[in-house]
Amino acid sequence: MLVDGAGTDEDLSQGLERFEVSNSVNLKLVMVRRAYQGLKYQRNMAWVLEKIAVSRGYEYFIATVAPHNHYSRDNCIASGFQYDHTAVKYGGATRDVLVKKLAAGEKAQELTAKAKTLEGSKDQDVVRNCIDLETCYQTDLSLATFGDVLEYADEAGEHYYGLCLQGDEKEVLIFDPEKKCQMIKPVSEEIGSLKLVGVWMCPPEAKRESDR
Repeated sequence: MLVDGAGTDEDLSQGLERFEVSNSVNLKLVMVRRAYQGLKYQRNMAWVLEKIAVSRGYEYFIATVAPHNHYSRDNCIASGFQYDHTAVKYGGATRDVLVKKLAAGEKAQELTAKAKTLEGSKDQDVVRNCIDLETCYQTDLSLATFGDVLEYADEAGEHYYGLCLQGDEKEVLIFDPEKKCQMIKPVSEEIGSLKLVGVWMCPPEAKRESDR
């Protein structure tokens, strides 16, 4: 889960030694049942929470990990966290404090700006035919953030894909079946004759060469 500890004892941005952090949120309590450990769920849940944090305007992730918890520590490091210092937290527990700069917001702004210049054009450069839907997570519309793919279908069964954009309100750039940029509309379950049939969250390791 995410915890905004600003102004409380949970504010991990206080006392950092290597980072100067503002506008941060804590990544806490990523738990996986024993039967499902080793399947990268912890790392993938952290990635989903990172997208949510960016969509809410946070600039830094901070986490604490027990020094002996090598599995969680390795997952954090693999996800881009960096060690800051070791401190005594939570009533005497020794914890490594890890920090990650969330740079995805800048990339989202660049992607959104480029996408909006393509509305109505036949330029396919920004089309997310790079998305391999079999390697993505299917979720619901409330979790969709920038770069995610919304899948629509019309009454004839033709499928349209939309690229979720970041702005003052959630918008989607719709591509027709020929993968040509068609229109930008507010995100909705229905857009004209199109009905939402899937929301796909693309993980960083998703294939980029797929023609899907």
